[in-house]
Amino acid sequence: MKRILILLLLLCIACIAFATPSPALKQSKYRWRNNNGNETTATWKAAENTAITLTSMSEIIRFRGEYYCTGAASDIGHYLSYSKNGGTTWTQISESAANDFMMVTTTEVAHGAATTNQLGTSTGGTYVAGKVISQNTPSMLLNLAVSSRAEMEWVIKPTSSVQNNTTYLFENRSINTLGVQGQLTTNFACAVPTITVVPGFRRCGSGTLQLSATASPASSTITWWTAATGGTNIGTGATTTSPVYTANTTVYVQAQNSTCVSARTAVELTIEQVSLAIDNADGSHCLDGNMLELTTSPAYPNTYTYLWSTNATTPAINAGLSNGTAVTYWVQVTSPSGCVKRDTVNLTLNPKPKVDLGSDTIICPNALMTLDADNTGATYLWNTGAQTQTLEVGPGTYSVQVTNMYDCSNGDEIVIDAIEAAAVSGFTFVPRFDIEPGRVDFAPLNNVAVDSYLWDFGDGNTSTMMHAQHTYNTTGIYEVKLTVSNSCGSMDTILKIHVDRFTGISLVDEQVAINMYPVPAQSKLTVESPAAGVYIQSLSIINTAGREMIVTHEINKPQYVQDISTLANGHYMVHIKTNKGERVMKISILK
Repeated sequence: MKRILILLLLLCIACIAFATPSPALKQSKYRWRNNNGNETTATWKAAENTAITLTSMSEIIRFRGEYYCTGAASDIGHYLSYSKNGGTTWTQISESAANDFMMVTTTEVAHGAATTNQLGTSTGGTYVAGKVISQNTPSMLLNLAVSSRAEMEWVIKPTSSVQNNTTYLFENRSINTLGVQGQLTTNFACAVPTITVVPGFRRCGSGTLQLSATASPASSTITWWTAATGGTNIGTGATTTSPVYTANTTVYVQAQNSTCVSARTAVELTIEQVSLAIDNADGSHCLDGNMLELTTSPAYPNTYTYLWSTNATTPAINAGLSNGTAVTYWVQVTSPSGCVKRDTVNLTLNPKPKVDLGSDTIICPNALMTLDADNTGATYLWNTGAQTQTLEVGPGTYSVQVTNMYDCSNGDEIVIDAIEAAAVSGFTFVPRFDIEPGRVDFAPLNNVAVDSYLWDFGDGNTSTMMHAQHTYNTTGIYEVKLTVSNSCGSMDTILKIHVDRFTGISLVDEQVAINMYPVPAQSKLTVESPAAGVYIQSLSIINTAGREMIVTHEINKPQYVQDISTLANGHYMVHIKTNKGERVMKISILK
């Protein structure tokens, strides 16, 4: 039993010997001092561990704290903190003016300067030099060895947020052991002024703004700043002119009554940039119509108002022709806040010539038509090289450019096609005596561009049907003529047939069937035989007085084109000799 008790005792001693000690850091002393000297020469505001009363909002004060470490090494943090509710909540003091107190730099003592022993030796332990702290960086965190003490000194001042008639506690919140808390009570002799200012000011375009505010009491000094804390002072007084601004920004206004300073109030500065441009370029414009629409950019909503030099109030207007005279147009736009922007354009609006050659059309191959570009007094250039107002043309494609007195041009084009001449290569005749004695059915061969048909059956009867039928009452020889025509003339084809009401029908002189066209003729006459082996040997053209006007021999061709451009308009007889016989036919010439 004794051995067991001795063993347990040895184990307890070993546990105590090897236990890790816990650090105990406390704020063991404090003292307030004036900001009137360096780390050793500045005077004290009160005795050690004695609270003070702060009566000036603008006064810089220094808090000296002694920190003592036991048990194990510990860190003394960079920041001092305050509490205004008896220690329930704490606020870290930094360079920010948003809190009740802030760190400030001073010419009396430098940030980071080492501290000497100013608070005595009664606490015990080994003294280690601390630091003076007046700004956020660089950090002055200090590692304190066990059984050591150090003194840290913070340079602070109240801000405009500080509360009057309030007791504040101060300590470095790195401590983990309750010690002595610094204390001061505010009792400012002045009243914190109130400031009245509109929420914002605005101007049109870049530039300065007139800033104004009032303060109570009226004797307060008003200052204007670029930031909520710190920043640059941009003016002093109830009314001041701001710097030049090109974009929206926020400034801050503050009032000071003696040593009491109000919080800074934000004031929005709006720089309204209203732009406006007439989209149409200065100078001369050639118009297809009588108007040019003048538009503007950018487009604004209907809360903006427009005013043109014409008194129109729409975003766009129509400008009329000025016929060589320059006209000035201006427009201005006004924003809902009253910003006005204006633009001007100088325009000469001239008409383009109206050119209309007409719709595409068709004419006869040998016909001419006159194109008229109108616009008398203008200059003209046709695709043929002609420079006249009118142009006489045949089939083809024609275009013209017309330039008027204002140097405005316009053009047109027309396509003129040629109508094919009406033609057939002959006609067929089929007896249908099985249906009716003497009946013959006629039909054209290879008809081209034919608008109308006229059959002359040689017995005084006619038909205008394309496929005609006729009944001959007596046997005999009949000269059947088919005349085909269109708007450009006609062509005759003549065949002699023998009709026998009992035996049938046959072609008379089939070898000397002759076609002659065009009818009426103009400058050339084509004579041909549709029958194989028939050759035209000669032809002569005789006028109504019996005079032979043209004689052509030794032709010997199945088709011949005779030049008749020298003949006058009128009726003529054509005597045609072939190797199979002769024919006499009548033609008309019409030019």
